[in-house]
Amino acid sequence: MHLSFKVAFLLGFIVFLNSKITQAQYAYQQNNKQQQINEAYAKGVVEQKLGEYEASVTQFSKAIQLNPTHKEALFERGKSYMLIQAFSSASEDFNEVIRLDSNFADAFFYLASVYYQKKEYNIALSIYNKAIQIKADYVLAYNYRAETLRNLGFLEQALQDYDKAIEIAPKEPKLYFAKGKCLLEKEDYTQASNCFTQCIALNPKDPIYYHYRIHANFLAKNYLLTIADIKTLMADQPNAIETYHYALLATCQAQTGNYREAVTAISQVIDREPDKEYILERITYNQTLADTNAVLKDYLHLKSKDKEPFQYYKPIKEIYFAQKDYQNALEYINPMIENDPENAELYYQRYICKKNLGAADAAHLDLK
Repeated sequence: MHLSFKVAFLLGFIVFLNSKITQAQYAYQQNNKQQQINEAYAKGVVEQKLGEYEASVTQFSKAIQLNPTHKEALFERGKSYMLIQAFSSASEDFNEVIRLDSNFADAFFYLASVYYQKKEYNIALSIYNKAIQIKADYVLAYNYRAETLRNLGFLEQALQDYDKAIEIAPKEPKLYFAKGKCLLEKEDYTQASNCFTQCIALNPKDPIYYHYRIHANFLAKNYLLTIADIKTLMADQPNAIETYHYALLATCQAQTGNYREAVTAISQVIDREPDKEYILERITYNQTLADTNAVLKDYLHLKSKDKEPFQYYKPIKEIYFAQKDYQNALEYINPMIENDPENAELYYQRYICKKNLGAADAAHLDLK
């Protein structure tokens, strides 16, 4: 009996010991599994930050395989899918996050952004609404809902959302920038300019804000402000100056009566892009300045480059004739008469040229 008790006790102790070992093994396995999940998730975050989105998807998937309800891994994998434009997979992940947590505002925001990128704006709008319902101060959601409304043509409602976003984050220049572009679309150029002014005040080193204020002021016909901004950009950020800035400057200088400065500016354009339209613009400015030599030079250049040079014969002939350069005038009058033999004015001009060149007899034939 005494022996049986000892055996029973020993067997019971072995069972107890085995259960403790099993619990320890289970705890170890669970701990090891959690370590693997954490490691895979952390690697996914790093890969995502490095822009290696496909690699990040692989790591997040490892974490999700070990824990299918890992909200953060599902969410981050959805973002990576969206960034490689795998929109269907991204939607599945975001929807799964929402199923697990219906108050996950970021999941609603990114799900809406998937539809925004797919240009399915009505669906995007309804989902942005849900994100804002969950998180009333969600600046990005207001901004993107405004962009969605803008794309749907609801500019007034979009402006209200931009204002709400600015109210929450008044130091964020990108919000004023987005609002300014909406105002440009609404053709409220003065208010658009004011928004870009706010951008410049918050971030004076970004030339894009100057580019847009220049554009807004030009459309508002605030030519002096346009000139001032272009000159500021030239002085402070010369690398940000593009050909069209000189073209705008030329137009603004002409609009304010500064034709000499307009010639200088349009000449900068021509140095970069010697297009016909710019040379004709310079001709117009030089005509206003009565600089006939400069006008003649540009017409001669156009004639030498154009496939249809005859269109420049008349203005070139007129300049030579007005300058009493009768020999050169004749070189253009003769082919013009061949092209238009009934034009009495051309015959009269040829008569004047020949008479002044001493060819009296030939001149009288033209006069008849």
